[in-house]
Amino acid sequence: MIRDLRDWLSLKPSLSKFKVCVIDQVQEFSLPAQSALLKTLEDPLGQAVIILICNYPGLLMPTIISRTQTIKFYPASRSEIMELLTSKGATQESASRISFFCLGKSIKALELLDEGKLVLEQDKLSAFINDLKRNLACLFQEIEMISGDKSKELEEIERLMNFFRQVFLLKMKSGNLSLPEEKLLKKLNFISVLQLKNFLLSLERANKLLLTTNANERLILENSVLELL
Repeated sequence: MIRDLRDWLSLKPSLSKFKVCVIDQVQEFSLPAQSALLKTLEDPLGQAVIILICNYPGLLMPTIISRTQTIKFYPASRSEIMELLTSKGATQESASRISFFCLGKSIKALELLDEGKLVLEQDKLSAFINDLKRNLACLFQEIEMISGDKSKELEEIERLMNFFRQVFLLKMKSGNLSLPEEKLLKKLNFISVLQLKNFLLSLERANKLLLTTNANERLILENSVLELL
């Protein structure tokens, strides 16, 4: 792959002054692959801009980091998401609901303007909460169904991290809660703040393990869920 990249960068750009290369999830590169990439970063061929996307920079060789400029991207705030959605014609109520589920991502927020997709997100989380309260076996069965499909596993972790992070912040907040938020907290009053904190930390570890190791995916997810019990 890196050899192909070097060959491509050696060609002259046809449409603009620079050639641009975007490499996603660089932390998944093996050490030999990172070493090969380092040579390209040290001596790029031609006029090139190389963009590395990485969730865990600590897993990269220090020499790679030293040869790059770090730019951090943060999720959009709920108010920014709501402003975007209302500019697209959404009601305040709809914008508030979507902002709770969109992970701070503008593109996902616009996708959830589709009522069917929003209802699907809500149904998945409702099923998860109901299984937590009454049927752990069903919850583990759901985990078993997605085990082996890493993209689905990472998507589910992202959904749970975003939702329960919002719940954690709401539990820490005093007063000035809207009626839907109060109803949500009442529904989740069986989960303590400490449990939420441990669950979120466990999901972060699970996300990192799934991205960087070949550990048993099912056990990783089940261990995270057990933090809420």
